[in-house]
Amino acid sequence: MTIAICFRTPEGVVLGADSATTYPMGEAGERYLNHSQKVFQVDDEGSMGIVTFGSMGLGDTSIRTLIARLGDRFRNEDTRPKTVREAAFWLQCMVSNEVQTTFRRDKWRLLEIADKVAAGLPIAPRDAKFVQETMVLAQTFLAGFYVGGRDQDDREPTLYTCFVRVTGTAEPPMMTGFGWVMNGATQIPLRLLRGWNADLLAAVLGAKDASKTPFWKGSAQDLRDALASLEMSVNPHMPIREAVDFVHSMITMTAKAVKFGQLPPSVGGPAEVAVITSDRPFRWIRHKGFDSAF
Repeated sequence: MTIAICFRTPEGVVLGADSATTYPMGEAGERYLNHSQKVFQVDDEGSMGIVTFGSMGLGDTSIRTLIARLGDRFRNEDTRPKTVREAAFWLQCMVSNEVQTTFRRDKWRLLEIADKVAAGLPIAPRDAKFVQETMVLAQTFLAGFYVGGRDQDDREPTLYTCFVRVTGTAEPPMMTGFGWVMNGATQIPLRLLRGWNADLLAAVLGAKDASKTPFWKGSAQDLRDALASLEMSVNPHMPIREAVDFVHSMITMTAKAVKFGQLPPSVGGPAEVAVITSDRPFRWIRHKGFDSAF
């Protein structure tokens, strides 16, 4: 899990994330590591940056390597992405190809195991475990990215949201308007910003009296409309330094709520924040060193 937050203002784009990563260990449960890299500068000039979230298990190739390969395209005028949207598209293609390669290998192994089952042959425990883990991953895999920065011939800051699914299919990059966007463990910041989140909505819709009659008589949309008045108004045109503070605060607040609420530590580690403004390239506001895990 992660908490990834970006804020687009007329002055620039703020990119932020925590550093925690969850590793499933089968019967041993889950392990949490607190020094993963989720915010990246793309090109040497610093015109674009990326925040990653969702499933980042891409076989033997790291997301850092794929983003570096995207950065290599900027060094050649013939392959250089001219816009943030084009860079987002190329990143999707790279991740999609890697996902398809990984799951193609898994598919052949699954077919071999299926042939054994069809022939009435026993399968090893490790094969049964592989089938179970692969089926879970196939249902839950979703890699996501925020790609922000400036186009080659324009100083207007832009921000795109991208997704890649287990099939390798990628939805077209979606441009984000001014204001904040977030993904990952959003329950806590959404409770603050909106006054409710999906968990609260489900609890109200599912609440029943002793006779099993729902307390809420309207539809889910009726409830959303009723709760809309609780939403906190956040100025999408705030000064860039205030947007930096907003992003850092949301990341830190989520990590602290996980810590003090005794929840699984799926959000945590150093909060990293970077900014790209209309007049300056990618700059780190908070960045962990390579000795942060000592």
